[in-house]
Amino acid sequence: MKRIYIAIVFIVLSLSAGVIEYISINNTIDTYMNQISKVENLIKESKIEKAEKIINENAISFENTGKSILYCYYTHDELEEITEELYVIEDLLDDRRIDDYHEKSHLLMKKLLFIKEKEQITIQNIL
Repeated sequence: MKRIYIAIVFIVLSLSAGVIEYISINNTIDTYMNQISKVENLIKESKIEKAEKIINENAISFENTGKSILYCYYTHDELEEITEELYVIEDLLDDRRIDDYHEKSHLLMKKLLFIKEKEQITIQNIL
């Protein structure tokens, strides 16, 4: 009987760890996606300096904390690409290349969404 209790404890701990990981990754990705959406709205309102500041803060934040959270779960290459994209779109805003910014921003959102989709609890992701 003791073995069954130990097995149940391990299953509960494993499920808990999976749920915590899922929630933390989704919250981290959602934070960055919301910031990028906020920047999009600021650009529509022609508040480019404020948008630049937010993207800069976003890039620094991702590099310092976001990557460290996600490094546990993903390859470093994907996260480095996201960091580079954040700095590239910051430069595009600085140069006032809004059309190029929109294109890069859209690709960045796809990369972030892809990480989020990989974390969904589906049979395909488990296998």
